[in-house]
Amino acid sequence: MPSIIPQPVSMEVKKGEFRFSDKTQIITPPENEILNAFLKDFSDEIGMNYGIRPGTKPGFILKNKFIIELDSLSDIPVEGYFMNIEKRKILLTASSEQGIFYGLQSLKQLVHLNATAQNGKIPLPLVKIKDSPRFAWRGMHLDVGRHFIPVEDVKKYLDYMALYKFNKFHWHLTEDQGWRIEIKQYPLLTEVGAWRDETVVGHNRDTPRKYDGKKHGGFYTQEEVREIVNYASDRCIEVIPEIEMPGHARAAIASYPWLGVTGEKVGVKTEWGICKYIYMPSEETFAFLENVLTEVMTLFPSEYIHIGGDEAVKDQWEASRKVQKLIA
Repeated sequence: MPSIIPQPVSMEVKKGEFRFSDKTQIITPPENEILNAFLKDFSDEIGMNYGIRPGTKPGFILKNKFIIELDSLSDIPVEGYFMNIEKRKILLTASSEQGIFYGLQSLKQLVHLNATAQNGKIPLPLVKIKDSPRFAWRGMHLDVGRHFIPVEDVKKYLDYMALYKFNKFHWHLTEDQGWRIEIKQYPLLTEVGAWRDETVVGHNRDTPRKYDGKKHGGFYTQEEVREIVNYASDRCIEVIPEIEMPGHARAAIASYPWLGVTGEKVGVKTEWGICKYIYMPSEETFAFLENVLTEVMTLFPSEYIHIGGDEAVKDQWEASRKVQKLIA
């Protein structure tokens, strides 16, 4: 039984094989830009890895064809697909572009599993697959706050998400150890908050603590954010940004000390663990957060923005007369 991840709803295996090669011709619905983009990505990856590039050819083809059908009236679920691999043809049917995309990911997995290219041909098993996701929300999380991850590596992460049919990318963009997204109204968030002087080595409990002495940081420009959002969208992935509050705020407070309860000047955190620095619940802070979120909303088409809310240590609020007066 071929190993497809996640396991399809049903899969039937027959005897024989389909020989995937340069001679394979792809037949698609006419003038569908979304499907053409999916197929280009599919063909580029197969070509890069195995030197095989199927073609697209109009008209009637007797054998070795890959037919893609988009049938909005079918009873196939929105993200589902039906794929039948026979000796002379592959048929992939879905009711939506997303379904075609996920079917292509399953086909890509089959190619990778069987890619012992013989004379420029990859033998694929004859299978009949019916598949649709069990869960509508299939998410993965990436923390770039503690360690900055370059754009190209974020894209690789999205590629793997797509291959395994994840559709929600939770992007953790702000932390005590680094602020990673450009906000035009507040340039110090990235000039100051995106960089820490060094990073603890080993464990926080080590005595004495050791540090690597290396400055670490980085951030995504708004142009790069849009690039990643578009890259994800091309792979049927929605990007959900996270802007932490009221805790995990030390990088922001290091950038603008008036955001903090004490007003003291602090650096971006160089250790791990829960941090005592928390936003001051003032009108100035609320205006700051509203302005930040307004800019974030222009960059992300997602319906959701995650605001964290965890590990909000209240020691500084409890020790502040201003905050206690506000609470009262």
